[in-house]
Amino acid sequence: GAVSVRVIADGVDAGGDSLRFYYHATPTVTAAYPSSGSEVGGTAVVLSGTGFENTPDIMCRFGMTAPVAATWLSATAIVCRSPTHQPGTVPIEVSNNGIDFTGDMAPFTFVGALDVTWVRPTTGPANGGALVTVRGSGFTASSALSCRFGSAVVPASRLVDSTKIECVAPSHAAGVVNVEASNNGVDFTNSGAKFEFLREIVVASAEPKTGSTAGGTTITVIGSGFAEGAKCVFGSDVTANAMVVSPTELLCTAPPHGAGVTTLRVRHGDAVVSQQVQQFTYHDAVAVERLSPSAASED
Repeated sequence: GAVSVRVIADGVDAGGDSLRFYYHATPTVTAAYPSSGSEVGGTAVVLSGTGFENTPDIMCRFGMTAPVAATWLSATAIVCRSPTHQPGTVPIEVSNNGIDFTGDMAPFTFVGALDVTWVRPTTGPANGGALVTVRGSGFTASSALSCRFGSAVVPASRLVDSTKIECVAPSHAAGVVNVEASNNGVDFTNSGAKFEFLREIVVASAEPKTGSTAGGTTITVIGSGFAEGAKCVFGSDVTANAMVVSPTELLCTAPPHGAGVTTLRVRHGDAVVSQQVQQFTYHDAVAVERLSPSAASED
């Protein structure tokens, strides 16, 4: 609270107006979220504790850097923007008057700047599940390490090394989105790496259903979800380029194959494969050895 301060010299009140001096509650800092941020600064850090007062002088100090202004949320929470700082762990302290700081040593770690250069594969099904490798620099081991597909944030499934992580794409409406990454779950890159969510591919029919082992048969496939870049897959791994006529029709040319029955699917990119299977039968090429009779009358 506030008290009056007067000057007394040799036991005599000097007179004049008294000054007001405010005693603030002693603040404490118990936690910081996130507990890490980029060396370039700018991370919005929420500090939890007690005794935070809504004064113009409330501040945070990261290590020995100059104090930064805080935004008061409540007596138990404030927000501060981290300053630029070399990588390393420093304490965050709080002051209600800009002079007297806490000594609770709540840790905050500055890490190297994060960047994303590419993602593989660049396509996946709209119902999610594609394992996407994100390549870049500055990835660190953190429970908050994550990827963002458009606006959907998912935790990283694996940190390969400081240049590579893996994330499982979430379900998402069909379309192209940016893929970004974060070490702390708050600050995301702004790289603009692209990933396309594709509609489910459905294969309803394929005609004809037979062709020569020599290949070359043009097959019309009817279904849905077809897009440029689609391929026909014969058996487990023999692929053939397809010509997309429309989202519901495509043409593909059967490749050479041994005699017998095989499966036919449609694939787009590395991750989207039709669940429906059509059968295609290869038969030995027909060869004409002789004609009998070899001649006939015009009449």
